[in-house]
Amino acid sequence: MTLVCRRLQSFTEPALFREYTNASRCSRPFLPFLERIILRPDLRSHTRKLHLRPWTTLGTIRDEDFEPIVKAHRHTRERPEPGSMRATGPNAVEYLMLAQSAKAAKLIDEILPFDRHTFHVKGPDTTRSNTTHYAEYGMTRAFDRMFCEMLREGIEDPLVVLLIALLPNVTDIVLGGVPSNTLSLCWQPNHGFSALRKMTACAIDGEQPWPIEFFRPLLVQSKLESLKVSHATSWSRADGERDPSGNTILSLGLLPKTFALQHVELESCALHVLDLRALLDACCRLRSFLYTTADRGVGSSRLSPGRLAGLLEAHRNTLEYLVFDLDIHPSESTSGNQLDLIQSLSHMTALRVLVTPPEMWYGVEAEQDAAIHHDDVSEAQCLSSRMPPNLEMLIFGLSKGERTTSLRQLSGLLRTRAAILPRLATLCIGGVEQEYVKQVRQLALDLTPVSPARSSMLRVEVRPEHVGTVFDSMKHVNSLNDTIWTNGKYATIPSQHSPFLRTYERIRNEHNLPAAVQSL
Repeated sequence: MTLVCRRLQSFTEPALFREYTNASRCSRPFLPFLERIILRPDLRSHTRKLHLRPWTTLGTIRDEDFEPIVKAHRHTRERPEPGSMRATGPNAVEYLMLAQSAKAAKLIDEILPFDRHTFHVKGPDTTRSNTTHYAEYGMTRAFDRMFCEMLREGIEDPLVVLLIALLPNVTDIVLGGVPSNTLSLCWQPNHGFSALRKMTACAIDGEQPWPIEFFRPLLVQSKLESLKVSHATSWSRADGERDPSGNTILSLGLLPKTFALQHVELESCALHVLDLRALLDACCRLRSFLYTTADRGVGSSRLSPGRLAGLLEAHRNTLEYLVFDLDIHPSESTSGNQLDLIQSLSHMTALRVLVTPPEMWYGVEAEQDAAIHHDDVSEAQCLSSRMPPNLEMLIFGLSKGERTTSLRQLSGLLRTRAAILPRLATLCIGGVEQEYVKQVRQLALDLTPVSPARSSMLRVEVRPEHVGTVFDSMKHVNSLNDTIWTNGKYATIPSQHSPFLRTYERIRNEHNLPAAVQSL
């Protein structure tokens, strides 16, 4: 019986290790899984997906957490309470096992002895911009000492770095949090992320900004195809931070046309325009792009709609799906500063789906349109002439300001749609006020001909349609859930009262977007 059980385990255990999920709010420790794959190296190659909760780093630890720990406590592992910033460190045996595994994986070259009592990772004089003393204690690399000391003191950052390094065949990584400062250990696995194709990093809990530079080694080494992130910023402009050597951190450095990225979604981000340009220029064949901003930009670093259109011009022959919603400042939405708004996307010949608020465009928002002298408006400035010629779905959604689309521009688009936009099949207009909704619906009835050819029919909708965000459907720690019985089993779904329903996901489903977009 024992032999049968062992054989059964040998066949089933690899399947159980195909996905490792530790996304619980109760801070389930990473150590048990790490111990298993260290003791059973044959299981490492079977893991394909990682879903990790936020983990403790040196930057998240409070100074009071570095009071001396009773040595006897090192021989027991206590599960930290929810919200705890630091767990009990490993005992001597566990520490040696983890450190030796890190050395075997070529993460570190030297191992700090467990009984070394000097702890220099964080002290009274250590700040984020003053960490040059890491290399002053006899070890060749500062990274080695940081890794070992954090590991010994119960900080989870080295555990995550080791976990990543030991799993060479992971194709999909989902992170519930990302380190937000320069004191975090960088990811430098020997396998170089050769199998990774999808990366999702969603810092929706607390919305703490984190630097996209953290993922530069991953972007450079991997063949990543899909990148989804939320609340990212530019490390080089984050409060003047410096790296451990005391140098000012540089902008995101990427070589042009070197990435396999096809799908990029950046939600509530505040990237410096130079960093976003570097990311987009590095993509060879970008097919879909989503960008919504968090209003933290300053001066020339702030991204305007016109600038974004310019950055995307290099992808005019490949980009098929575009969703964006940027914060507009008063100076950018006036007729005297037209270049900051989008004039036209007619050069985007591959674009099939466009989702945007009307105020991103010059003369499309109702209030802007009212201020324009229409006697001077040329035919080229009509909305239909400024749209991508092969557009199939156009959605003028609502932004935070809930601005509405010009009725005059909509009228012109509907009149000329058959001749200029022959493939347009769906037009969705965001509106809240009942009178406006009624006017748009009547306009559509008057100007949309009834055609026997189904392929030429235009579906027009008007409703409170906000431009969707990337992570609305992902489980938020404060959102409510309902448990229902469906298809012969219980299932957990977001509550109807949850504010994090995914608008864009509903748009995808209702409008039957192709599978390529569904897989983003």
